[in-house]
Amino acid sequence: MSLKIKFDRLDYQERAVNSISDVFKNIAFVPNENRKSNPSFDLQNSKNILVQNISHVRESNKVEIGEISIKDELVIDTLMETGTGKTFTFLESIYRLNHDYGFCKFIILVPSNPIRQGTIKNINITKEFFVKEYGKHISVYNYSEKTVLNYINSSSQNISVLVSTYQSFNKATNSINKSKIEQSLIGRAKSHMQAVAQLRPVIIID
Repeated sequence: MSLKIKFDRLDYQERAVNSISDVFKNIAFVPNENRKSNPSFDLQNSKNILVQNISHVRESNKVEIGEISIKDELVIDTLMETGTGKTFTFLESIYRLNHDYGFCKFIILVPSNPIRQGTIKNINITKEFFVKEYGKHISVYNYSEKTVLNYINSSSQNISVLVSTYQSFNKATNSINKSKIEQSLIGRAKSHMQAVAQLRPVIIID
């Protein structure tokens, strides 16, 4: 007899997920030529909408500290106390962003290998719950030189998540940045990092 875990979503977790999704309200997303990649939007022409959305999110959450600044990239800083279910919350945010906007490619970066294994375990034990909630399956890729290629070529029909440590991405000498000869790399990409960049993944930094 297998033991099943019952998950109950807490109010503040639901508010956090709603807040992340609301950042992208009324943004005009367009599909990319490569169907394996996330849809994109014009950041420069969307800044006013994003600032309005973020202002409303901050107001609804009674956040008054810090200024809204969007330059050449969009960074959303979501703060939750340790022990309040932040992993569950960012995992549900993945499903929600897929449901609301069609994002299919995600990367989760964590500070250590033990946390990476814990994150992968959390993805796997919550799969059944989220499939019932959102009707979408998730494929998780534990980063290595071999699995990153499978992630790059994974279908957009489901949600694909690559889990890695910061250390695997933060140096020019890392394997992901080295020139490759695979014929299956996207477009004119010369490295796995260039191919990953063309997927326009949502990056979650834990």
